[in-house]
Amino acid sequence: MRGIGQKWENLKAMLARKREYLADETSLVFEKMIPIVRPDPMPDDDATVVTNSLDLQRYFQVRGYRQIKVSCVDRPVPRFIELILDLTPARFLMLNSFVEALKPA
Repeated sequence: MRGIGQKWENLKAMLARKREYLADETSLVFEKMIPIVRPDPMPDDDATVVTNSLDLQRYFQVRGYRQIKVSCVDRPVPRFIELILDLTPARFLMLNSFVEALKPA
């Protein structure tokens, strides 16, 4: 997610994925991860590139999980900011995302 160029590419990829998910209600795509190899790893290198909340939400939907909730708030913020972020597509574009789902019975 670092850098404006990377954020733009991520947004385009997620919009394309969203269109694909809308066109086929059973599709599920996970991108192949290119390993990060560097002498001085940065925090969360693995988590940052492995998943995104849109694909995780879809994973749970396809498998029949219930009450799927995607949130991007990981610390106390004014309630109106939390609502704006969590009730709009912005929740899929933040640096942190939390996905909750109940297993099917």
